[in-house]
Order: sequence, then C-alpha cells, then structure tokens
Amino acid sequence: MFIVVNQLFQVFLKMRIYQSHGNMDTNTKAFRDNFLQYYRPLCLFALHYLKDIDDAEDAVQDCFMELWKRRERKDLK
Repeated sequence: MFIVVNQLFQVFLKMRIYQSHGNMDTNTKAFRDNFLQYYRPLCLFALHYLKDIDDAEDAVQDCFMELWKRRERKDLK
C-alpha cells in the first residue's frame, strides 16, 4: 500500500491540488474544498490498484494528511 500512497501523492503534486485555491497554510477552507473535489476521484484511482475500497480510502486519506502536514512548505516535493 505504501507504493500506492506514494504514487497518489505524486498525482497530488502533478495536479497541483495544493495550489488550486491559493495558500493552504492560511486557508483551511481551500483544503476542505480540495478534499471534497478530489477525494472520490482519487479513491477510484487508488481502487484500481488496491482492489479494496477500504484500502483505497485509507491511501487517499493518508495523502491528504501528508499534504496537510506539508502545507507550510513552499516546495512540496
């Protein structure tokens, strides 16, 4: 599952989810909006690889948690 989480996080970075609504370090609403917009499509993406909906949801939630932890960094790579 770690590999899928890593792949998902790379998708986050490529999609620039963290930049789509401005500064997430000061804007929790932006983070919430991103979560609501991207959670389901990313779960479906993860489900393709993991073949288990609970694992897919956990992987996507792990990515959002990692994104939240890194929100103050200018370069999220």
